[in-house]
Amino acid sequence: MHPVRRRLLALLPGACAALLLAACVTPAGHATPAGHATPVGHATSVAPVPTTAPGAGPGAGVPAGGTDAAGPPWAQVGPGWSVVVHTSVPSSGADHADPVGPFAVDLVSPSGGRWRVGTSVVQVDLRDITSDGAHVLGVRTDANRPEVVELDTRTGRWRDVAPGDGLTDLAYTRPSGRQVWVGRTTAYRSDGSTGATTLLRLDRTGGVTLRLEGSDAGGLVPTADGLLFTTGGPDGVEVHDNATGAVVRTVGLPAGHRSCSDAHAWSGSVLAMTCTLDPADDSTDVLLLDASTGTWTPLTHALPGVHDGTMGYRTAWPVPGGALAVAQVGCGVGPSGLLGPDGRVGRWLAWPGADASPDIVGVAGSTAYAQYVDCSSPAQRLVAQDVRTHRVTTLLTAPWMSAVVVGDR
Repeated sequence: MHPVRRRLLALLPGACAALLLAACVTPAGHATPAGHATPVGHATSVAPVPTTAPGAGPGAGVPAGGTDAAGPPWAQVGPGWSVVVHTSVPSSGADHADPVGPFAVDLVSPSGGRWRVGTSVVQVDLRDITSDGAHVLGVRTDANRPEVVELDTRTGRWRDVAPGDGLTDLAYTRPSGRQVWVGRTTAYRSDGSTGATTLLRLDRTGGVTLRLEGSDAGGLVPTADGLLFTTGGPDGVEVHDNATGAVVRTVGLPAGHRSCSDAHAWSGSVLAMTCTLDPADDSTDVLLLDASTGTWTPLTHALPGVHDGTMGYRTAWPVPGGALAVAQVGCGVGPSGLLGPDGRVGRWLAWPGADASPDIVGVAGSTAYAQYVDCSSPAQRLVAQDVRTHRVTTLLTAPWMSAVVVGDR
């Protein structure tokens, strides 16, 4: 396995998340959002719409169950807005794990207003969104092999981007999102690790604008300023020029760590990376890498050998005046909270009705957006929480959903 690797683009099994200890609590300061265009949090309030196959969705402005028929206020769409694929049909199976269509696609404002921007007859797991909310990337799953697809939320039309089997990387270019990064592998080593990877950058006509191949082409992370991107190298991180793909520098692993993974843009040319401590005890920390200089800066401070129910920290996002970090746990998603001056979380956030630690799907300003299963039912929630004031807003509840959020970067 490379010292730098990208986590698989898939959700953890529900049985794994069930191992987490969690309580169904409502934090102080819980508030019900006001001024919604439609009753939010009740999937049955969404009026049925004609189901159409990808490529034939409804145009922008089709209301979702009584929202503003004038259409989405596109000029306002930005950080904190989300696009959600969801169904109003209860999931099948004993564990309610198999979503049943038809599926609706809604644009959701930070206050919970919703506008229908598409539909699909099959499940689509969303992966990324452009900064203006005009396009979303996802993986369509049906009886055939998976397919990478893109929805134009202003026209409601889907298009096929690339085959989805062997997918290792999927992201929009930064900052514009005009092109798509797709990494795929079809080779595996005898030990089960990933072999050769092909990394493509595609424009919206399907044309290839950059191609990289080799065992170290995976683990792509573009910087927020769009000038550089990184991939996993044999001894650390390879930094590439975004225009040509040429390697401009190789950055060794930070001292005291044996591998790094799960990177994402922080700001400008800075990336947040999760690195495993050495000697091996499986504890992890989040460090910031300035790709333009190759400089590492520690962000979190795990305590190796201290068994507090966590194994360090697995990811973090900047918030005004600090950072929001997510704990690393042996299985499932760890709790989240604000980092203190010592690089550790002193108080974990509470999420209403969560039967396990929620998956943070985005952060904008001081607001974190989480998707999780409601402990009182098999339904899923999309919830926003101001990490400073702890004001909570439930944006949508449905038997199944997949959400992406426009962040600050």
